[in-house]
Amino acid sequence: MDIKKYISSGILEQYAFGLLSPTERSEVEANLQKYPELLDELRKIEFSLEQYLSTGAVSPSEGFRKQLDEHLAEIEPDPAPTSSSPTQEPKTGRIGWLIGLLVLSLAAIAWLLYNNQQQEQDRQQLQEELNLLQADCDETNEVNRGLLEQLQTLRESGNSIIQMRTTGVGAEDAIAAVVYNQESESSFLDVINLAPLADGQQYQLWAIVKDVGPQSMAVFDAPTDIDSALLEVPFFENVEAFAITIEPQGGSEQPTLDQMVVIGATG
Repeated sequence: MDIKKYISSGILEQYAFGLLSPTERSEVEANLQKYPELLDELRKIEFSLEQYLSTGAVSPSEGFRKQLDEHLAEIEPDPAPTSSSPTQEPKTGRIGWLIGLLVLSLAAIAWLLYNNQQQEQDRQQLQEELNLLQADCDETNEVNRGLLEQLQTLRESGNSIIQMRTTGVGAEDAIAAVVYNQESESSFLDVINLAPLADGQQYQLWAIVKDVGPQSMAVFDAPTDIDSALLEVPFFENVEAFAITIEPQGGSEQPTLDQMVVIGATG
């Protein structure tokens, strides 16, 4: 097992928060017994969680203390015993004692409710932070998965990367490429830098086929993401060059030559 990869996956944090299914918990517990490094990491996570909760503990506010003191001050002390009413002494003392106990009990209950509410708020905040971290991890994993797929496509045996350079039309730094593979008969468009177009216009990719002429391969918009995915396009044999032109929305049957943005020869 790759211990570092297992720890960075976040599964130990999910175990500490009780977010795993019974099957996943059993797997983690088996790994904890097998790998001491994982158990040490789990203890660090649990210690950090305890530290976080302890720093979030809230003491009773001054207002709460003041109200408690005021309630206690309102309790009158038991009157001194007199010889004329000997039978009232125990009854009056019990009432005063019971009232004091009741006030203290109510204060204790109020404090417990307040403290539990704060702990619940801390727990909810931790859960929200965990959810955000999980969402970030999922998004990062999705991006990495897409980049890995592109890398595998680019490294396929038999690939030729045909770069298309600017013709002077449009942006001076316009550039795109076609990943062309005659062995697997596949083609992919990689838009490296093309400027956004006005409404009603689109880019169109052309294959200049020997003895046939230009053949449309794709009509597309300029990507908004610099890490845009490769676009799979139709494969043509005997291609002498690839080019991209600016065309009306939906594309054209023949390329508009004075609107050719980039071009690149295969030979």
